[in-house]
Amino acid sequence: MEFDCLQLDYHLSPDFKVGDFFPYIDEEDLPGLMQHCNDTYAFINLTALSNAILQPILTSLAPNNSIRIIRGVCDSITGYFSNDIDIEKDYQHFVGQAVDIVFEKEAMRSLPRFLEDNHILFDQCYLEHIDEAGYPEEIHISYRCRGGNRREVIFNRR
Repeated sequence: MEFDCLQLDYHLSPDFKVGDFFPYIDEEDLPGLMQHCNDTYAFINLTALSNAILQPILTSLAPNNSIRIIRGVCDSITGYFSNDIDIEKDYQHFVGQAVDIVFEKEAMRSLPRFLEDNHILFDQCYLEHIDEAGYPEEIHISYRCRGGNRREVIFNRR
């Protein structure tokens, strides 16, 4: 099954479009992107991640539409094509199960509690590069739509 999802303005959820997951797309990457994005598994994963994880975060923690995806799928695809990626380490990014995001600092710090309090299933939530005040620089979050979500929260200090 193929999806016409190369249209970067195609909505995966009310507030997230395909293009949001490819923030650094270059013209020369489009053929590989088309092939990868038309993969049913990647498309389903991106849709599930958008609806199950990102949409609730946006609605409750970042209501000013302030979530910015800083690493979605495209970096993994371009890295894969240039042999500049560890596919095992970056597998979830490559198949659309994970993103790295930033939004308001206080809300980022409260994300693990929000996920727990709202019974939101997720696989891993890495709060990366936490400063001395307890604020993460970015968050890696993943979701497995076929189950097996570990609900693992990891705090990585600088």
